[in-house]
Amino acid sequence: MLTLLLGQQGGYTKYPCFLCFWDNRAGDLQWTETDWSLRGALTPGEINVINTTLVPPEKVLLPTLHIKLGVMKQFIKSLPKDGECFGYL
Repeated sequence: MLTLLLGQQGGYTKYPCFLCFWDNRAGDLQWTETDWSLRGALTPGEINVINTTLVPPEKVLLPTLHIKLGVMKQFIKSLPKDGECFGYL
């Protein structure tokens, strides 16, 4: 729904984030790269943006539950599989 309001292309896109240029297909960089360059503006015709935005990106509030679940998921994925912490979970 958020991509529709921001004028982005739907489906499996290369740059799905409206805040930065996170590359969805760079599998080897997802765990090592921490600083992705920020998007300046959502300009139609550039990098997965097909329409003008209906809502300014700075007015979008991200749900805290989704952020917490995403952070926990990444934390658990980073735990060593043979470690004591992973065994506790």
